[in-house]
Amino acid sequence: MPDSTSDAPSHPARLARAARLAAAVLIACVGLAGPRPAAAELVDAELLDAELNRRVVRLASVGPDGLSYFNDRRELESTALVEIVRITPLGSPSDTPRPTHDTTDESRPTPRGLAASVTVVLTDGQRYAHAQWQPSNEPDAIALRHPVLGQVDLPLELVAEIKPARQINHAAAAPQQGEAIADTVVLINGDALDGFVERLGPNGVTLLPDVGDPITLALDRVASVHLVNPPQPEPIDEHRLALRDGSRLHGRALRLVSGSVLGEANGRLQLDARLPGVGWRAVGVALDNVDRVDLAGYRLVPLSGLELESQAPGPVFGVAWPPEPTEDGWLVHAPIVMAWRLPPGARRVDLRADLATGELTAAAAALADCVVRWTAAGADWAEELGTRRLIGLPYASAGYPTPARAPGVVRDLADDATTLRVEVDPGVNGPIADRVRLHGPGVLVVGSPGARSAY
Repeated sequence: MPDSTSDAPSHPARLARAARLAAAVLIACVGLAGPRPAAAELVDAELLDAELNRRVVRLASVGPDGLSYFNDRRELESTALVEIVRITPLGSPSDTPRPTHDTTDESRPTPRGLAASVTVVLTDGQRYAHAQWQPSNEPDAIALRHPVLGQVDLPLELVAEIKPARQINHAAAAPQQGEAIADTVVLINGDALDGFVERLGPNGVTLLPDVGDPITLALDRVASVHLVNPPQPEPIDEHRLALRDGSRLHGRALRLVSGSVLGEANGRLQLDARLPGVGWRAVGVALDNVDRVDLAGYRLVPLSGLELESQAPGPVFGVAWPPEPTEDGWLVHAPIVMAWRLPPGARRVDLRADLATGELTAAAAALADCVVRWTAAGADWAEELGTRRLIGLPYASAGYPTPARAPGVVRDLADDATTLRVEVDPGVNGPIADRVRLHGPGVLVVGSPGARSAY
């Protein structure tokens, strides 16, 4: 009979179990005293590939050689960056940048207008949000300090707009693109002054009006500045980072640095950022501050970013109801026909339409019923991409096959397609509550193989 008082287990199964227990204790101790296990450094992210398919993975690494991740079966996979259009981290957002002044100190007034931190929009689409003014010795340039980029000196000829980082509504609207023929300075009281901005910095805005001598306006009187510098095309041969603070950065050589190396939860994305008129600068962004990454070689254009060719909204019981642009599309009411010019290189679309009846009562929303038809066209041809019927939720729950949120229309485009068209027609109930949100992702533009040099 075995000795039950023996200090060490003798049966092989008991030995294996004891070894596993000892290993578990060791791992727990290391976890308490040392770096976290590698699994804790991974971050959930949504990948959008060149077919506009989506999948949620756990990112392991990103670099010039490709991207590796764990799939939903916990298997490690890898893919080349040229196969991915967009990476969207799904981690929790970090705190928004704090104001530079102490809001609890009543003796210090809250900065107004451009005297506070600002967002600078460049002509190539980049945005530097929550930037602080710095002195500049150049009359035709501005100097800023950005939370990610550090000190930045920008020629005024590359700046499109300057506005408060926390946008404030003012009586005067910004000049519409294509309408302005002079620089415009919008004051916090709603007045708008036109002329030529000679100088811009911590000491104010110097404006040369069409008639008279230059005037200098203190920053706390200025709501925004709009310069008529011509827009530059968004570079398809560079990665584009959208940060959660509103910044938009362009660059190359994207890579993910492990959190264990930096002592952070989820690590950082690093890239060589392009500073217009300056050059390249290596920067790092905490992954939980990244909203999305659009990779070089592709450009995903939302409906709101396409050039509008025509719109023909029909009357709704005798009342005109023009379309309203949104961040990623348009808010429309049936009946309406809209057409957009497709950009060169447009190869695939992912188009969506949802009923926008959230502000209506349940009884009113139940009357919504319309048909959305998407079409692509060239010089002498047209092809229907897909048709979706949208019906109010009460009808859908009663057995109708199409709910208020219909599946998207995902189709390839012909090489010679030049126009995208949508028709929204009322259903059997007429144009009652047929308010529709048209959105995306939108249109995938594919660059030439040389456009992927940023990898």
